Amino acid sequence: AYVDDSLLSSGKISRAAILGQQGRVWGISSGYQLSLQPYSKERYAVIDAYNNLKHTISSGLKLAEKKFSCLKADGRSIY
Repeated sequence: AYVDDSLLSSGKISRAAILGQQGRVWGISSGYQLSLQPYSKERYAVIDAYNNLKHTISSGLKLAEKKFSCLKADGRSIY
C-alpha cells in the first residue's frame, strides 16, 4: 500500500495515516488502529484539527491515545 511503501519505507516514522478533512481514511499503515467511525473521538479530533489550525500547530493532535506534534498546517494539509 502507498502508506507502507512510500512513508514507512523511509525508516523515519513507524506508523502513518492519510485522513480526509472529515475524518475519512484514505490510507493507513498495516496494524495502525484508528477509530474513525461517526462520533468517535478520533474523527472529531481530525475535524477539529482542520477547523482550528492555529491550535493544531501549537498543541498538536491526539489520535489513538498518542499525541502527535504538528510541523505544518494549512487549509489543505496537516503534517
